[in-house]
Amino acid sequence: YEGVRKAQRMFLTYQYMLTLPLAALTAMSEPFIVLSRVSSKDAMFGSAQAASNTFRQALRGIFPKYKKKEAEQAFNSILQGYDGTLAERLGDISGVEVSRFITDKFFKAILLTQITQFSRDIAFQAGQRQLKRDITSLVRSDITGDVTTGDVQAQKRLAELGLIKQNMRLDDPNSEVLAWANDETGPVPPELIRKAMSKFVDEIIMAPNVVNRPLWMSRPSLALVAQLKGFMMTFGNTVGGRAWREVLKPLAIGGPAGRRIPMDEAARYGVALLLIVAASMGIREIKDEIRYGDEPSAWKDSKGAKKWIDALISSNIFGPGTVLYDALNASKYGSSALVTMA
Repeated sequence: YEGVRKAQRMFLTYQYMLTLPLAALTAMSEPFIVLSRVSSKDAMFGSAQAASNTFRQALRGIFPKYKKKEAEQAFNSILQGYDGTLAERLGDISGVEVSRFITDKFFKAILLTQITQFSRDIAFQAGQRQLKRDITSLVRSDITGDVTTGDVQAQKRLAELGLIKQNMRLDDPNSEVLAWANDETGPVPPELIRKAMSKFVDEIIMAPNVVNRPLWMSRPSLALVAQLKGFMMTFGNTVGGRAWREVLKPLAIGGPAGRRIPMDEAARYGVALLLIVAASMGIREIKDEIRYGDEPSAWKDSKGAKKWIDALISSNIFGPGTVLYDALNASKYGSSALVTMA
């Protein structure tokens, strides 16, 4: 019924505004996920370039004709480079639209839009730098016939983004992709690369959709239950799932049936996880200070390993496990397990 749908839409919008005023703080930890996919050198370059782009965008609010740099033009060439996509990131989590006019204004007011775009820009700039190097590495190994471990890893990273020699036409001297990788074209990447970079950015700065979230979350009748759970599900499936497949599972199998993983890859995931947990702890401290001030709270009372475990779980790396953990500890916060899971 149309009346029920309108009421549901307004209630969902109200719930976003009630539960997300401090969401920008949580979003500040997202850039650390980049470290699990690119080298620290590329991540530092991406952060510096994104900071420059953000500063220039702020200046453009005062001087509208201020020219865009090539890095800005490249980022704006993908869908995620526009502020409006943030509304879809939150608005369609449960398969039911919310009031876009209200949520757009709200997300900008709490700085969630700005922080998310900055994080996306970091992922794009760092990923683009690595992508160019992987393409040139693949071409060089084909020419010399000398295939190193780094070349194999580069080919694997490209394949994960749907890029292979055939669709990139690397055997063609006039290949657009090859010219782009060698910085012989303009700032805007070819269409094939733009699609790959969109996928890369979405895998780091999560955008829950019907593909990467559980199917039941797309049922309109369950919108109120699924609300805001799409992030933790997608985060767990994407980041946690990748860490399990590429690091933990090979190490757990071990022996002849297992396989070794490169030390740099293991270190990358380790550093990324450590920074995410550390950021989660810092963010919880800030949120508790805002909410409770000098009054006691369950987070302030937790000590040592318990605090680290709480921070690890709250990072959402275990996906639905976060809901289960919160439900088991609901009594500490004066709630019940069923209410927490709902």
